[in-house]
Amino acid sequence: MKVEIDINAAHETLIVSIKNNEMTDEVTEVIKKLESDSTTKVIGKLDESIYLLDPKEIVCFYSEGNKVKLDTLERQYETKEKLYAFEEKLERHGFVRLSKYAIANVNMIKRIEVEFNGSLVVHLKNGKCEGISRRNVSKVKNYLGIGGTK
Repeated sequence: MKVEIDINAAHETLIVSIKNNEMTDEVTEVIKKLESDSTTKVIGKLDESIYLLDPKEIVCFYSEGNKVKLDTLERQYETKEKLYAFEEKLERHGFVRLSKYAIANVNMIKRIEVEFNGSLVVHLKNGKCEGISRRNVSKVKNYLGIGGTK
């Protein structure tokens, strides 16, 4: 597969063009990915209302007891999906697994702090702090482009 990118001020909108000599499984898969990325919404419940949230506005997902919750900058919602489902669904949208209990939007990370015992803590833009488990340190570092070793 060959990818061509043409960034030009003359283009008024984003155009994705797929060219091939025949309709293949690869073409179908690319189309599905493009369509699903543009329509990904997360369902959050607050009180008795259901909200469709854009992944960009979500700070993190975490489990609390037997419930999965998600935070935006303004509110906290509950959701019915499991953490692993969000991890798979939103990895392309900038989400990375921090621990068994949390997934964060890398665009909502304010800073990463090294504790005196060597563990890492993520400080998020909404004021929440989440620890990075040892098994996920290299994955988070690789995702952020800061190396993969401890």
